[in-house]
Amino acid sequence: MGRIELQLGHNYAKALEELRVAQSMETWPIITAHIGYAYARSGQKDKGMEILKELNQLGAQRFVSAYCQALVYLGLRDDDKAIDWLEKAYNEGSIWLCWLKVDPVYDPLRSNPRFQALYKKMNFPP
Repeated sequence: MGRIELQLGHNYAKALEELRVAQSMETWPIITAHIGYAYARSGQKDKGMEILKELNQLGAQRFVSAYCQALVYLGLRDDDKAIDWLEKAYNEGSIWLCWLKVDPVYDPLRSNPRFQALYKKMNFPP
């Protein structure tokens, strides 16, 4: 439900509520990343930055896909860093990149030449 709220982009408070419920059941880094994205998009950029620190600390203990950091930077509207991390996610073979074609959260990047180059490398079917 939290991802649906994020994709709709209307109610970040509801998205955060739903994502926190999911996180209480399972502490996957991707859920934490979505929480960071939601904080950043709701104007709580400091909390988004805290989530980045949390993901980096967690990455020192276990695998955290670069896609997670990319998602938070996307929420922060730092397009260059978001694409940097998406490229790292591509190099690591992240399964989460399958969302690039359809997830509306990536709409702000679609006209960026670096994003287009990454998208082309992924060779999505038409």
